[in-house]
Amino acid sequence: MDKLDAKIIVASYSITCSQIRRFAISLIVEGSSDGGSNWYVLDRQTSQKFDSYFQRKLYRVGSRHTQSNAIRFTFLSVRDVKSTLRLQICSIYLYAGNC
Repeated sequence: MDKLDAKIIVASYSITCSQIRRFAISLIVEGSSDGGSNWYVLDRQTSQKFDSYFQRKLYRVGSRHTQSNAIRFTFLSVRDVKSTLRLQICSIYLYAGNC
C-alpha cells in the first residue's frame, strides 16, 4: 500500500515486467479515500500476458472517479507456477486524472 500526500483520481497505471514467467497474470488495484481503512476496487485484470522482457503495459481505470489517498495492488497469480511462485515487477506508475 502506498499513501499519498493528497487525494488523486487514478486515471490509469502502467506496469513494466522484468521477467516474463514471474509476472502476475491476474491483479486487483484498489483505492482508499480514508488512508487505508476502507477499500474500493479501481481495476481488475485477468489473463494478462507479457511477451518480452521489460515490456510496459498501460491500463486505463474504468468509470471509477473516486479520489484516493492510498493505493494498493494485489497480485493473485504468476504466469508460470510450475517454475516459480515468485513475483517480479520492474516498475508501476500511477497517472492521475482531473480531481
